[in-house]
Amino acid sequence: MFRLLLAAALLAASSLAASAQWIADKEGGAFDDDALHLALTVSGDYVFALRCRDNTLEAVFITPERIDDPKGPEIMNSLEPKLRVRVDGGEIIANDATAHEVKGTLGMVAEVDDDLFLEVMDAQSSISVVITMKGDNFHETKFNARGSTKALEEVADGCGIDY
Repeated sequence: MFRLLLAAALLAASSLAASAQWIADKEGGAFDDDALHLALTVSGDYVFALRCRDNTLEAVFITPERIDDPKGPEIMNSLEPKLRVRVDGGEIIANDATAHEVKGTLGMVAEVDDDLFLEVMDAQSSISVVITMKGDNFHETKFNARGSTKALEEVADGCGIDY
């Protein structure tokens, strides 16, 4: 699953000259109903994505922070991390998150609802993302909204989300 995310992130990073900052992709589902639909964007070494599979909608935030200790994600998860998102300076949407090691770096995954998905889809200028643990913010990053509507419409269509 993360392999698709990383491949798409590399594709997005390699096409910085393109007008859209968001890309959409689909993995699997040719012979079953378990396709993964994904829309993502990149800002420097950071990746933010919204994905769905089996009626589960998730936000994914990958940072460049190295995970050298295999217990690092477990320790972070004991601190009850939150993935917080703010679209165009609007209200902060906070969701419980789970830390994962992704190819040696820190990745956070949070189950989200349609509200966050639709807000990001309608973003006009930016999507800000931060990890919060015990009241402290880490890896605050701002992503461009250009292309989010089109990419997320593809994901919404694949996931059956009304917009």
